Amino acid sequence: MPGNRRQRRAALAGKAPSSTKTDQVRATLGQAARLHQAGRLQQAVTFYEQALALDPGIPEAFSNLALALKALGRTDDAIARCEQALKLKPDAPEILLNLGMLLREKRRSKEAATAYRRALAVKPNDPTLLSNLGNALKDQGEFAEAIACFRQALERRPDYRAALSNLDNAIFDMHFADRYGNDSTLEAARLFARYIEPARPRTDFANVRDPERRLRVGYVSPDFRNHGVSYFFHGVIANLDPAEVEPYCYSNSTVDDDMTARIRTAASGFRTIAGLSDAEADAIIQRDRIDILVDLAGHTAGNRLSLFARKPAPVQMLTQGYLDTSGLTAMDYLVTDRWVVPPEDEGSFTEKILRLPNAHFCFAPTGLDIPVTARPAGQPLTLGSFNNWNKVSGETIALWARVMAEIPDCRLFLKSGRFDDPALRREAIDQLAAHGVGESRLLVEGFTTREELMAAYNRVDIGLDPFPYNGCTTTIEALWMGVPVVALRGRRSVARASEAILTVIGRPDLVAADADAYVSIVKTLAADRKALDEMHGTLRAMTESSPICDCRQFARDTVQLYRQMWRTWCAR
Repeated sequence: MPGNRRQRRAALAGKAPSSTKTDQVRATLGQAARLHQAGRLQQAVTFYEQALALDPGIPEAFSNLALALKALGRTDDAIARCEQALKLKPDAPEILLNLGMLLREKRRSKEAATAYRRALAVKPNDPTLLSNLGNALKDQGEFAEAIACFRQALERRPDYRAALSNLDNAIFDMHFADRYGNDSTLEAARLFARYIEPARPRTDFANVRDPERRLRVGYVSPDFRNHGVSYFFHGVIANLDPAEVEPYCYSNSTVDDDMTARIRTAASGFRTIAGLSDAEADAIIQRDRIDILVDLAGHTAGNRLSLFARKPAPVQMLTQGYLDTSGLTAMDYLVTDRWVVPPEDEGSFTEKILRLPNAHFCFAPTGLDIPVTARPAGQPLTLGSFNNWNKVSGETIALWARVMAEIPDCRLFLKSGRFDDPALRREAIDQLAAHGVGESRLLVEGFTTREELMAAYNRVDIGLDPFPYNGCTTTIEALWMGVPVVALRGRRSVARASEAILTVIGRPDLVAADADAYVSIVKTLAADRKALDEMHGTLRAMTESSPICDCRQFARDTVQLYRQMWRTWCAR
């Protein structure tokens, strides 16, 4: 029938363009995907956009385009593309996951959490979504809820390394929040240990059970470099009695600088274990016949707690680089002091507590030749803190603002590597502005060399310690540069480090029992500028003559504890 043939021809004519267009879109998206996979991101973006110009109804194309834009650093554009994708497919978990990650990158963690929760409504048991929701909650300081998410993710997928790493990070970050105590970190650390410790700990050690022989002591750290941990550690290793201890270092970092060279020179052996598996590092430590293995990292970045869980050495201990429990049953001891861990707090640690006679920090200003100079006459009273800005809690900012309100002619000098990022610098300024401290009263500087940082203390009159996570290296460095540091006594281990330091150097009067006392101490110091200037000239000598800088005695005291641990093991 002619009429039917005409209809068929018309229908075919109408389908041809659509089919050709579909093929073209498919081919363009395929090319975009190949370019994306090859890392040719800008070209991939061009092809994604060409495909979407032909057919703007493909949510997956918008989502993939968003990922390419993210990789190019165009996060805002990537968020917009994800939102376009979700208009087409509102409940797509994979798109919501991508959106959440992008929002978190822009520090919009509440919105990120909302995106993850929407995705979990569709896939309620997805470990990836649970782990990412945990990260978004962690960013908001909601650590109990965050850890619950990591727990659920690991229950559903016990070998999920990303969730375990996120839990590890959360354990450390929890120390920055005032509402959590040692018991909270203990519970979280035990959860972490559950997923890294073997069912049966190693007990078959070939080490000779002679309680009085020279000991091989190994030190594991990602921070054998210009880092606060090594500013303490190198004074210890350089003063160990070679008749008592043969020290070995296991570096979980590829950085090699002047501090690395100092530590390498002092060590009997220096091994780089960065990039090695736990089994490979374990084998190296056993070949070195290490008697006591010392962890200097705890739950800080770059740690090798999973290596310690394997028990490479018969005796294992934690000290200096981390002020809380590891949570591991394989970690036998925590070496600390009577301020950081008083007897009543011992139940919050899985390790047996051993204490040094003084603070468990030892500062050797090797390589530093920075004089203490008189403060310029006529400058405003300058309060200062050069701590990692992560340590500066909301409560700290509120108290500092109160101090500044009581001393109207003072200014605040902040210095942190975080302020190299203009957005983070602005965020800090805005946080202080919300408490009534205008930008005109602030000096905010970013990263400099250590020598420049130390010299900058000559522009500070009074140091302000943050809480609940006190300064450690920064407190000692400020004192060595003649700057008195006012600290608030806290209720957990990380909140008592400055109290230990200030007490040992002979200035316990700078430790405040509460916020009112903190303000009062700063005001008293500020009221007598002549006495303050005299203090600037005497604090270095006071610090250097104190046990904090007596690294030889510190090393002897440390070796006595090593001997105590070793005798205990030999007697078992």
